Amino acid sequence: MRGAAAWGRRCRSSWGSDMLLELKEAVTYGPVNSRRLGRSLGINLFPGVRKVCTFDCLYCQYGRAGSVPNVRSDSSTLPSASEVATGVEVALRSPTDPPAYLTFSGNGEPSLHPDFPGIVEEILALRDRMIPTARVAILSNSSTVGCLRVREALRRLDVRIMKLDAGDEATFRRFNGPWAGLALDEVLTGLRALEDVTLQTLLASGPEHGP
Repeated sequence: MRGAAAWGRRCRSSWGSDMLLELKEAVTYGPVNSRRLGRSLGINLFPGVRKVCTFDCLYCQYGRAGSVPNVRSDSSTLPSASEVATGVEVALRSPTDPPAYLTFSGNGEPSLHPDFPGIVEEILALRDRMIPTARVAILSNSSTVGCLRVREALRRLDVRIMKLDAGDEATFRRFNGPWAGLALDEVLTGLRALEDVTLQTLLASGPEHGP
């Protein structure tokens, strides 16, 4: 490997456009048989044709993120908390085996939704009413964990699977491509303040420094 950027180009080239996952078009998808969680109903807060993420990870199976959209100014195009809850309720009424997890994931970073805390409360209430044995989880890139209101919403979930790929700023930027205003120290401080998390991380071999 000649550095992370070259590695990422090779990954994307070897995948090919037909190997990338398609973006989710609806608020829910699945249930899928998740390697991490078992039978899981995905909750996608950014349905449509664009990934909404603060990272541009070299290995992302959804392809490039591009610029970070201003989700607050575009909030009228996003599903409301009640619309998300309605979508999940419809999915849960489907005549299939009930999922073990309701998982915030989908087209980008779920906690970027302006009403993420309100959506969490809606889904927890729906879970308690319809499928109390299920657990509510999130797959997060950890980029918003420095925000207190997001961190408090994350604490309300049963399972927090948070990304941490790097231990220094240079590696963080090389592999994860975070937006310019985000520093690794902010992510680490937020993760330290968030109890009981599961870290998901990238393991890569090769020289310590790129070309």
